Amino acid sequence: MVQKELTVSYAKILGLKVTPEEVDAVIERERSSLSDSSTTGENNETVREIMKQRIRTTVSQKQKQIKSNETTERYLG
Repeated sequence: MVQKELTVSYAKILGLKVTPEEVDAVIERERSSLSDSSTTGENNETVREIMKQRIRTTVSQKQKQIKSNETTERYLG
């Protein structure tokens, strides 16, 4: 969690940005990985749980960004 926060902070310092479409593409790719029948073996459930958590986190971050953008637009209106 801390590493992710630091990574995001560093990306902001560098001026890196992603579009909503890029975020959507990552979410879709990770969702597709969940139903990939080639993920088998004893680590299958662990991999699936990690992927589900990553999707939840990514969606949550996107929702926060949307709210932040809406707040900024209202403020600057």
